[in-house]
Amino acid sequence: MSKSLLLTALAVLLLAPSAQAQKVYVGATVSGGTLHYRAPGVAGAPEVDDHVGFGKLYGGYAFDNRFALEAGWAANQTARYARADTGAPYDVTFKSNLVYAALRATHRFSDTWSVAGKLGAARHFQEQHAGKGPERHHALRAMFGAGVSYDVTPNAALTLDFNHYGTVRTTNTLHRMMKLEAGARFSF
Repeated sequence: MSKSLLLTALAVLLLAPSAQAQKVYVGATVSGGTLHYRAPGVAGAPEVDDHVGFGKLYGGYAFDNRFALEAGWAANQTARYARADTGAPYDVTFKSNLVYAALRATHRFSDTWSVAGKLGAARHFQEQHAGKGPERHHALRAMFGAGVSYDVTPNAALTLDFNHYGTVRTTNTLHRMMKLEAGARFSF
């Protein structure tokens, strides 16, 4: 009991000076991309592309004007590859999404412009249907990113970020999650 009380008191003392700058924020981004597929085991199979959308919802807690802890969920649209295009004896669909947690560091150039960097981890979930039941893959990868934001108001910003959520390799796929994302962020 006394250890818990001591740790709580220590946390309050350490966090009290920055209590004025703490803010909760939420945001959303969109992006596009191309997923490539080549049928495994099919001699001379062409590589086929499908253009898919990407969306992300996130939230965070800013400890002060420089550092924040952020978490989010992101997903690609389902990619579809027709058997006539791939040379495989079946149609293929591929779905992927991820969750992430990252520490964000921000540097303000003025009252309206700032740059930020992120470093964290992303947990990938992928599902592929290729002529049989679904194949599911999960992977934990390091993620990093950098971006710029323009504050429209003190509580609303437009953002442009480049995020690398990691590369996931499975038996039949290589999925690089690098996205240039445009979006908006709102602070409370």
